[in-house]
Amino acid sequence: MSRAIRILVIAIAFIMTMGTVACQARVKQKRRVAKKERKVQAPKKTEVGKLNMIEYHYHGMMMMPVARVKVERVGGKVVLTANDYSEGDESFTIDDGEKLLEEAKKIILEENMLDYASSYKLDSSIQVLDGYDWSFAAKFADGRSVSSYGSNVKPDGNGLKRIQQLLYDKAEAVIKEAHEKQ
Repeated sequence: MSRAIRILVIAIAFIMTMGTVACQARVKQKRRVAKKERKVQAPKKTEVGKLNMIEYHYHGMMMMPVARVKVERVGGKVVLTANDYSEGDESFTIDDGEKLLEEAKKIILEENMLDYASSYKLDSSIQVLDGYDWSFAAKFADGRSVSSYGSNVKPDGNGLKRIQQLLYDKAEAVIKEAHEKQ
């Protein structure tokens, strides 16, 4: 190969490398700018009406004492219905129901639970025999609602855990108080 051709090949290779490096630098710069813009943008606020109903159910091999809890507005009152799958539904009118529904609404909005998919499932090739399933539903006065369920998979975040703790703690306290009065 002649010296002129070698110089030409090296020059072309250099130009191509520099073009690739420049392109990569532009992509990295765009990513940095996009990342900064995401940080600067205020979080999306979702305006929704009053929470009229929330229901959460969990069932699995290591099931907790209370497995399903529903809190809803009924005739101007807030009613909590709990079921541990052994004694059936128990319903109670709760005095601090408005506070409970507001706290649940706050969790739903903070955890973006309105954006949950309708279902979460493991890949069909994975066999689980001792897993769990869950469901979550909420209805708002403005007509918005969410209904989601899963089997051995949950959405990202702590929304379900926070809702479960809020509702189960309240249900257990209400049931305990009711049984102590008997």
